[in-house]
Parts: sequence; structure tokens; C-alpha cells
Amino acid sequence: MARLTIEAGLQQGTQVEFGEGDEIKIGRSSDNGLPIDDTRVSRYHARVVAQGDAYLLEDLDSTNGTRVNEKPVTRKILQTGDVIGVGTTKLLFEGDGTSAIPTIQPTATEPEAPKLAAPKIALNTPPPKARPKFDLPPVKTVKVKLEPGRGKRKGPNGGGDAPKRKRR
Repeated sequence: MARLTIEAGLQQGTQVEFGEGDEIKIGRSSDNGLPIDDTRVSRYHARVVAQGDAYLLEDLDSTNGTRVNEKPVTRKILQTGDVIGVGTTKLLFEGDGTSAIPTIQPTATEPEAPKLAAPKIALNTPPPKARPKFDLPPVKTVKVKLEPGRGKRKGPNGGGDAPKRKRR
């Protein structure tokens, strides 16, 4: 049997146990296997499905998402000690003592994967030849003198040709 315990939230201490073949839905709705009173939790937020020795957590397209050990997930095989976050509520997952991660043993009919050799890297090799330097002419600096009154918009013609206004 595995167990989910609410560690943080309004229902702290609430526990639910389940075993192989069981499915526990988590959410605000009262017809969930683990109803949670939290406004940031969707009505049908997530579920945990027991499949053999593995327990799969699956987000049910919730609004605020599901986290395992503070990382957002959509699907994840749970391990004992994982902390599931839904809304502001935190749930502790405790497995039943068996391996929570399914292991696959190769059979006699399955060929072994080819072994890949690491590329050989020669140490203490000289650096590659430097690129040839090009002789470029020096950069020329050009000074430009601007005449006063040019380029400033003062009158209707755009130039500095507007008559000065008389002061009263």
C-alpha cells in the first residue's frame, strides 16, 4: 500500500492509502479520492495511478499546474519522499517499500546496445595555426565644421533664413 499525506494546507494530517490498480483523483470536488479545500486547486486537478510497483502522477490539465519537489510536471513516476504541490497544498508520497521506478531486464532475444567509443583527444597538442594578419590602412579621422545657423529649423522655409523678431 502507498500513502498520500497532506503536509501543508488546511487539511494538514489527512491521509489516503491506495494499492495496486487503484486510482486516486486529487482536487476540490467532493467526489475525488482526496478532496482538497484550496481555491488554487482545480476541481479535478491531478491523479495518482498505481501500476504494478510504480505510481504515476498525472496532471489533469489543471489551471495552476502540479509540482513534484517544486518542479512543474505533467506526468511523473513517484518515488517515496516526493512532495507533490497542488495549489498551496503539499502532499507527501510514501511508497509501499517496493521499487517505485519500474526496471526493465533485457531478455535473451533482445540484442545488446552497441558500445560507443569515446573520441580520442590528444592532450598537450599545439594550438591551431593563427590566422594571417592583414595589413589594413590606418583609419582616417575627418573633422567637419558646421556653419552657425545651418541645419536648425527657425522659420517657415526650414533654414536659418527667418527674420529676427523685434522685441517690444
